[in-house]
Amino acid sequence: MAALFSIGVDVGGTNTDAVVLQGDRVICWSKQVTTRDVTAGVARAVRAVLNQLKDKNLQGTISRVNIGTTHFVNALVQRRDLVPVSVVRLCSTASRALPPFCDFPKDLKKVVCGSYHLVNGGVQFDGQEISSLEEGELRTCIRTIRDEGGRNVVIAGVFSPVAPQQEEKVAELFRAEFPEVSLTLSHEVGQIGLLERENAAVLNECLKPLCHRTVEAFRQALNALGLTCPFYLTQNDGTLISAEQTLEFPVRTFASGPTNSMRGAAFLSGVEDAIVIDIGGTTSDLGCLMGGFPRQASTRVKVGGVSTNFRMPDVLSIGLGGGSIVRQTDGPETNQRPVQVGPSSTGYGLVREGLVFGGSTLTATDVAVAAGLADLGDPSHVTRLDRVLVQRAVDRIHQMVEEAIDQVKLSGEEQPILLVGGGTILVDGKRNISGASSIQKPQHYQVANAVGAALGQVSGTVDRVVSLAQTSRDEAIRRVKADATQQAVAAGAVDSTVEITEVSEVPLAYLPGNATKVTVKAVGQLGERLSCEGTDLADINIDTMATEQQQEEGDAADAAPPPIPPASLASHLPTLQETEPEIDPETGAWVLSRWDVECLAVGAGILGCGGGGNPGLGRLQVLRALEQGGKIRVIAPERLGTTPALTGSVASVAFMGAPTIQFEKLCGGNETRDALRCVQDLCNVYNNNDRQLSNTDGLEVKRGDGVTYLDDYRPEQTDHETDQGVDRVVAVMSAEIGGLNSMEPLVVGAALDLPVVDADGMGRAFPELQMFAPFIYGVDPCPAAVADDKGQRAAILKTDSAKHLENHFRAVCVAMGCSAGVSFAPLTAPQVRSTCVQYSLSRAWRLGHAALHAYKSGTSPVQAVLQQENGRLLAMGKVSDVQRTTTAGFARGVLKVEGSGDFLGQTLKIDFQNENLVARFLSDNKVVACVPDLITVVDADSGTPIATEEQRYGLRVAVLVLPAPPLLCTPQALKVVGPQAFGYPEDVIYSPVGESVSRSDMAGLFSIGVDVGGTNTDAVVLQGDRVVCWSKQVTTRDVTAGVARAVRAVLKQLKEKNLQGTISRVNIGTTHFVNALVQRRDLVPVSVVRLCGTASRALPPFCDFPKDLKKVVCGSYHLVNGGVQFDGQEISSLEEEELRTCIRTIRDEGGRNVVIAGVFSPVAPQQEEKVADLFRAEFPEVSLTLSHEVGQIGLLERENAAVLNECLKPLCHRTVEAFRQALNALGLTCPFYLTQNDGTLISAEQTLEFPVRTFASGPTNSMRGAAFLSDVADAIVIDIGGTTSDLGCLMGGFSRQASTRVKVGGVTTNFRMPDVLSIGLGGGSIVRQMDGAETNQPPVQVGPTSTGYGLVREGLVFGGSTLTATDVAVAAGLADLGDRGHVTRLDRVLVQRAVDRIHQMVEEAIDQVKLSGEEQPILLVGGGTILVDGKRNISGASSIQKPRHYQVANAVGAALGQVSGTVDRVVSLAQTSRDEAIKKAKADAAQQAVAAGAVESTVEITEVSEVPLAYLPSNATKVTVKAVGHLKDILTGGGADLADIDTDTMATEQEMVEEDAADAAPPPIPPASLASHLPTLQETDPEIDPETGAWVLSRWDVECLAVGTGILGCGGGGSPRLGWLQLLRALEQGRRIRVIAPERLGTTPALTGSVATVAFMGAPTIWIEKLFGGNETQDALQCVKDLSAAGCNDRHLSNKDGFEVKRGDGVTYIDDYRPEQTKTEQGVRIVALMSMEIGGMNAIEPLVVGSALDLPVVDADCMGRAFPELHMLTPFIYGIDCCPSAVADDKGQRAALLQADTAKHLEDHFRAVCVKMGCQAGVAFVPLTGPEVRSTCILYSLSRAWRLGHTALHAYKSGTSPVQAVLQQENGKLLATGKVSDIWRTTTAGFARGVLKIDGSGDFLGQTLKIDFQNENLVARFLSDNKVVACVPDLITVVDADSGTPIATEEQRYGLRVAVLVLPAPPLLCTPQALKVVGPQAFGYPEDVIYSPVGEYTCNEPVPPKP
Repeated sequence: MAALFSIGVDVGGTNTDAVVLQGDRVICWSKQVTTRDVTAGVARAVRAVLNQLKDKNLQGTISRVNIGTTHFVNALVQRRDLVPVSVVRLCSTASRALPPFCDFPKDLKKVVCGSYHLVNGGVQFDGQEISSLEEGELRTCIRTIRDEGGRNVVIAGVFSPVAPQQEEKVAELFRAEFPEVSLTLSHEVGQIGLLERENAAVLNECLKPLCHRTVEAFRQALNALGLTCPFYLTQNDGTLISAEQTLEFPVRTFASGPTNSMRGAAFLSGVEDAIVIDIGGTTSDLGCLMGGFPRQASTRVKVGGVSTNFRMPDVLSIGLGGGSIVRQTDGPETNQRPVQVGPSSTGYGLVREGLVFGGSTLTATDVAVAAGLADLGDPSHVTRLDRVLVQRAVDRIHQMVEEAIDQVKLSGEEQPILLVGGGTILVDGKRNISGASSIQKPQHYQVANAVGAALGQVSGTVDRVVSLAQTSRDEAIRRVKADATQQAVAAGAVDSTVEITEVSEVPLAYLPGNATKVTVKAVGQLGERLSCEGTDLADINIDTMATEQQQEEGDAADAAPPPIPPASLASHLPTLQETEPEIDPETGAWVLSRWDVECLAVGAGILGCGGGGNPGLGRLQVLRALEQGGKIRVIAPERLGTTPALTGSVASVAFMGAPTIQFEKLCGGNETRDALRCVQDLCNVYNNNDRQLSNTDGLEVKRGDGVTYLDDYRPEQTDHETDQGVDRVVAVMSAEIGGLNSMEPLVVGAALDLPVVDADGMGRAFPELQMFAPFIYGVDPCPAAVADDKGQRAAILKTDSAKHLENHFRAVCVAMGCSAGVSFAPLTAPQVRSTCVQYSLSRAWRLGHAALHAYKSGTSPVQAVLQQENGRLLAMGKVSDVQRTTTAGFARGVLKVEGSGDFLGQTLKIDFQNENLVARFLSDNKVVACVPDLITVVDADSGTPIATEEQRYGLRVAVLVLPAPPLLCTPQALKVVGPQAFGYPEDVIYSPVGESVSRSDMAGLFSIGVDVGGTNTDAVVLQGDRVVCWSKQVTTRDVTAGVARAVRAVLKQLKEKNLQGTISRVNIGTTHFVNALVQRRDLVPVSVVRLCGTASRALPPFCDFPKDLKKVVCGSYHLVNGGVQFDGQEISSLEEEELRTCIRTIRDEGGRNVVIAGVFSPVAPQQEEKVADLFRAEFPEVSLTLSHEVGQIGLLERENAAVLNECLKPLCHRTVEAFRQALNALGLTCPFYLTQNDGTLISAEQTLEFPVRTFASGPTNSMRGAAFLSDVADAIVIDIGGTTSDLGCLMGGFSRQASTRVKVGGVTTNFRMPDVLSIGLGGGSIVRQMDGAETNQPPVQVGPTSTGYGLVREGLVFGGSTLTATDVAVAAGLADLGDRGHVTRLDRVLVQRAVDRIHQMVEEAIDQVKLSGEEQPILLVGGGTILVDGKRNISGASSIQKPRHYQVANAVGAALGQVSGTVDRVVSLAQTSRDEAIKKAKADAAQQAVAAGAVESTVEITEVSEVPLAYLPSNATKVTVKAVGHLKDILTGGGADLADIDTDTMATEQEMVEEDAADAAPPPIPPASLASHLPTLQETDPEIDPETGAWVLSRWDVECLAVGTGILGCGGGGSPRLGWLQLLRALEQGRRIRVIAPERLGTTPALTGSVATVAFMGAPTIWIEKLFGGNETQDALQCVKDLSAAGCNDRHLSNKDGFEVKRGDGVTYIDDYRPEQTKTEQGVRIVALMSMEIGGMNAIEPLVVGSALDLPVVDADCMGRAFPELHMLTPFIYGIDCCPSAVADDKGQRAALLQADTAKHLEDHFRAVCVKMGCQAGVAFVPLTGPEVRSTCILYSLSRAWRLGHTALHAYKSGTSPVQAVLQQENGKLLATGKVSDIWRTTTAGFARGVLKIDGSGDFLGQTLKIDFQNENLVARFLSDNKVVACVPDLITVVDADSGTPIATEEQRYGLRVAVLVLPAPPLLCTPQALKVVGPQAFGYPEDVIYSPVGEYTCNEPVPPKP
């Protein structure tokens, strides 16, 4: 028999490994770099081992190739190559509360979420139908999906794993009706748990098209290698799936990598039961082998952010690898190990950074070499390492391994250990390792993963619920085993080889018939391996193979993203921002946030004591309610009865039934509400019938078994008016706080708008209804009711006891399908307060918050929970045994936990009946805890609660006991909930674990300045220009306490100095408000009233808010009449009645915080003020923000700023009052102010109205302080911290402001923020030697990685092992810190190179921020200033100064006393002179400063800027003026006398502040930068509709087009942002945006017709303020269609046709066209749209219109760039008649041209009409035919824009140069890089004309480029020779030098660092005919300015290219 070989391949993040197996022998192996496309790396690895086989001259057959690939999980994680999926759920009335996709991440939902359909069908757990399928309903559903364009469908039926027939029947119907459909049936991919199984099916289906392409690519690649044998892919259970099966089930390949490693380890070692440790470069993965297969995780697993119930390998990852950084931690932190290894790591950088490789970082590899465990690199580099340090590090490494082994091993016995992976050198195999019976490193350990992949086994798994009442246990398991075996055989296993490898059974609580969940797995050998089919080695041609694969060599790319992490109990802990509970200041209600819900879910699980059902489903419903705008309010019990709204009864609601059923059937959504309504109805009948009911009342009343009941209650049986008396339900409450039922009242409260009482009826979870505390204490349970998802209701009217109620309802619940909602008789307020457990929701929140916060912060959640409660840790260890049975509907059993650590040698036994009841140690059988105390079992690492049904052998757990509420501990209660109630003998006595927890002249005039930083809060005292004293204190979480402490510290210093005088004021720079915004806490909803008339409606308020913030602050919005034009003329008048209606609506909705935003209100604020007056008169308690008071011109950004301001006001009131009280407690009764982001102050009173003005004041304070301390008003300030340095320009003593928009908390605003550059240089910056292959990098790298706060532990001078910039400074003699002896032996060349690099970084940063080529003074502040040698000559610096008190420059800046006023307006210079306009703006700004508190005589104008505005009439100009003056109190005295401040008393009063210190506050928002708006979303490839060939735009495509069209705008065309926002709205609303290639026109009936060109014309400044009405271009288009039809015979129209036709100035026109003037049946058939110009905003408008009209957009335009005038359209240049054309405004006014002598006449006429329309109008031109488009338009211009944008964004995101990337994309040329040194503008004939000058840098140093522009850039020349280097029609575009962001001419400003590119014009613009219209002479240049093309135009391909 010829040799039989198999090839195994496994794809890793870095390497792709391949092996060849012959039997059980590894013949050869290879490691190759993983490629980005994966396939090429696989082919290369296979080729390498085939080469080795041939080199060995071996003969035989390749039987198969097995591949473990990351293709599909990578696609999912990266959100690429996925398709939308429709879901058909067979559920009848079940599960509707949680529809498909409800728990998908939002970014993934946008990609894969198709339609969903909830239809009849579904089965019960026993296979009985919930309802039958309805064929008509299904056929309608199929047609709907097909008509919507869906092709990929999931069919998911309730309990389909039990009975899949319904899913299969629906699938058959689909295939018959819709043959091309692709289907996934949920029962084929997931287990019981509907939502997770359905999710798994969706993931599977969305990957199928990619899977088809991938499998075919593998097939072709293998065929190219000569391999025609079968190939398989590896599954995550360690077995194989055929290529054909993979096409149907791509998800089965997820996370197969860890499994392959473990399977390979078992194979190579021959050991089937062991612990495998796979040690890599950064982490080690540990897992248990059981029978040669990895143990599977039993918890849910998130894949790409989606919860699924795949069975994944259970793997523990720890931060130990070859690159782990080793640090010595001896010192005061005695709780740490003497040496720390990891978790930080050099990763891939080990071969550069490790000591043995010549680097400067001590790693675990260095330790292994120094200890003689390995021979790598140059051992001489580690010979001098301290031997004690080396030994400690070796000990720590082995200790980490031992601790990890202890976590994963399944019993206390020692286990065999298998070591694989390259990092195994770290472990000494000869050393005794605790927990290891043996240690083996098998041969070929490096490629164990590929060996695992090469193995040939296939499997079958069955997961099923069986009823043991209908069959025996043995028979049930036999059947399941047979089914699993059959599955394995169907998968390709040889029948005789199949073995059962796993059998598990879990009895299910509450289900009848002794129901049990059985899971069986069968595994067998692959048939091919036995039958010897495959490829003969002799048939493989090595030479051909190499040639065919040559192309792959170029495919190597960055490492693929890592696969999804293995399952862990901590994988579902939320990562969202922690927030403090929000308390409504008016009602006192606790308003739940997303964070609160997460805390409650974890806390309720802990209180569930192992039962109560998992809160996860309720959590999802609550989160859905929040997403849908629901408000969930929790009130304290004492609030009941205090207001009319809270006077009435409280309803208890809950679910009863089996948790397993609830996971599968979910909730219908109305069960508990129906039960509650039933109880309410019956209560009303009671009230009207003396609380007696009988059959005479129309009810069929029955009696029996101790209850009087109704079997089938219908609402119509009680026809009574709703009683408004005591039984009126005013709130709801949890029946039990433990588990799922804690959440249900929150869901009901959100739906019914009822508050939830902070109380419950059990204080934990209990299994039976009679254990409800009110029943224990005598409250009548009746009437009570249950209801199911079908609307069936049953009620109990009377009961002999609560136990009879339990028995009856339990039987009814089973009949209802084991899941029902329940509600009891409503409770009165006194009953709630006396018989219920108080504040149980608060208890749950505190427990969850403690656990989650501890887990997120890296501390012990278990200890945090115990500290939160008077609880006790019973045991820590592993689950060693779990026994279960089902008796009387309850899951009873015993759990044994084998102790570890302090509990080693002890075994804790826990009895449970659904919930944990009694705990005792086996050693003495003594009870250590019992009910009613709460025995809860949690994951030992994460604190996640583990339910009894989830317990399994080997889990590492902690067992806690928490005290029961007092209500459960009375003798009366113990009879019902004590141990004897559960059948325990009298000698089991309850013993409480603990108590339950229910927590003057200038000489003596001082000013205090405080600045809050992320780490420290600094304070200074100024006296005149002198710093008297200063202090640094730790920033506290609440900020206020840290401020108080810092102020107290400087006051003490003042007193100790015996100084006399007065504290005139305290100035505080705080992060309160920006922190609240960033963290989404303490915000309130805001309503917006926009005064706009018909303008701006296309972009409503909140449209660009992040979704998480929108949920918090988005109230209602109202678009009403009003608004003004740029010149102050009204758009429309206010309508008082409309406004009154609006006010009433807001008030009735409960709104209190309102923004009023009027179009152009900064020009004329009167309308906003009038509306405000009306609000205050009608709604006195309203809080208002008027937009003109907080923002500049730009409606959306100004409105956003106003919303942020208003949503912070309640917090601001609390904060200011807290500051006031804290200062008063310190004896400071003086005024206090807050610092603004422009460097001036705002009073506490003004802050109450304008909290947003405090944003980002920190950098400004530092710069202002530097100016004050140095007395230099114009300089560059460098503030060097621990990790970064911030650089900014001082101008007149104030920081230069950024001119770009700024995002605050994700919201775009037009605040004027400081313009600051941050670089990665600080005292903790890590220094690395870079000598080696990377020659493009400096010899030494400093930063950007940093030790940060750890500098004092990790830096060499502090005894650490990491070389930092501080160490370099000490070694170079620049500073004296720590122990200099630690750096004396550093290589002097290395030190000097590092010093040089530091100064080079500073010089490069200075060059970026300085405003001209001249040298600038440099001011150094911050603790990291020691890095800079002040005596050294620094390029760009005229001088270097480090002022005294540089450490607290920020607080000094805060202490300064100036206030400001700013005016920003548009003025018409036709109505007034320029001087007069600026004079008036200056006077108004000065008046504003005086109103803010400035002394009038001190006010100075510090800034004046003017920007002429394009296209506007009357020579319009935007003027901005800022005035600054000294605060009055600093001159006039007044304040707090120092003599009145008692420091002794003060210390006592502030004692509480000491306890408030917390972690550092979150950093403030980053300063503005041109790159701040680049998108962070995932890149995606263009999606092409396979049926139509249309390019369907995605979110990424829109981002690329926005950037690319900006580049093609050549400085003009208007910013694409507004169109970008409209496109994003269209995508969010589900609209499709399609782009078609020009050649598609006329190829189908749908594309046969005309193409309409649409655009906007007018002034971009108007656009950003008025926005768009939404119908302008559509109205213009309709006008053109009508006129084309009316004149279709001879294209002539006259007055006799019903038109008022006019003639003049070369045109025939209609002034006011009305649609009724044309009565034709149909106009020209428009089949597609097209852009007028591809540059700027107009490139986007056709896409917006196309999405609205469902028309495709042609990939072409009429300019190929942006031009300023309409006659420059190429169709007009090449003879196409320009008429009929039309313009329309937002009010519906339309004007049309019927004839024009020339296109220039059209431009002149429409420009005049546009001015009358308010300088903004939509325009549409004569429709073009397909041939006209193809011959006279610029083809593929949208593709060109996309490629430019994609190239720039991709480069920026990947850290390469966007400028170079753009140039490589085009045959363009870099004209210059440098800084804008001059900008001159004027407005002539409606155009912004001017000159831009750029001083060159780098290769262009010494040259100045001059660019002329007329809206767009026209001509570029160097001043040195005045020679033209580029001109129109070529595209001269100016971009930000770093980000590649295009910069419009109106955005250019002095000092910007830019690159100037010239790109080739399309050929249509370069003909003599075109140059007459768009060449330089067309713009007035003389004949000697000759156009010379920059290069060949190559943009002739669509996206993607034509085949």
